[in-house]
Formats: sequence, C-alpha cells, structure tokens
Amino acid sequence: MASPLGQDSTDLRSEDAEVLKQLGNQYYENGEYIIAIDYYTGALELKPDKAVYLSNRAAAYFQAGDYKGARTDAARAVELDPNYAKAWGRLGVALYRLEDGKGCMEAYANGLSCGGGQTQVLGFSFENLTLDHV
Repeated sequence: MASPLGQDSTDLRSEDAEVLKQLGNQYYENGEYIIAIDYYTGALELKPDKAVYLSNRAAAYFQAGDYKGARTDAARAVELDPNYAKAWGRLGVALYRLEDGKGCMEAYANGLSCGGGQTQVLGFSFENLTLDHV
C-alpha cells in the first residue's frame, strides 16, 4: 500500500524500526539498558523477524541482568539467521550465566564456525565474562 508520501508502508515501517533501533543503540551505549530494551522492543513490534534487533535486545537484557531474556532473544536471532556470529556469542554468554555450560560451548562452537566468528563471538564474550564471574 502506498503512503501519501509515495513510499510503500512496508518501507516506512522498516525506516521507523531502524530509527527505533538506532535510538536503542544510543541508550545502550550510555548504559541505559532498560530504555534501550524499550526501543528495541518497539523496533521488533514493527519488524518482529529482524535478527539484529533481537540480538541487540539480547545484549541489553544481558547488561540489565536478565539472562533468560537475553537467552530467549539470542536463540530467536540465531534461529532466524544461523550465520549471525555475534548472536551466537550473545547466546553463549547468556547460557554461561544461566549455568548451562554445554549449551554455552555449543553456541560458541556454532558462532566460531560463522564468517568472522572469532572476532564476533570472542569479542562479546570476553567483554562480558570477567574473572569475578568464572
């Protein structure tokens, strides 16, 4: 369906979702994880099958201490895009915090097998797993 501006409503939804994601990223970078979650949720309401939005919200959930929420979103992200190494890393670190060592190792192995996996998986993991959590 075309909008009065000559854009397809699907295009507008995508653009709106991307704006919400960018706002979420800004709040995430400022350490305001709960607000970031709200923006990522808004983006997902417009584009529910966007792996990047799920992965970003997983990271925000993780930082806010909601490891189950992080696991759920990261698992859905890798279901949608099995080659998304960063989402595998986010799933792995969430599973680690939930004391699922086997699941954690499987997630890391899957992420490491993706293109760019070493950087994406190990970077997020080492940032978020410090010695006080080992």
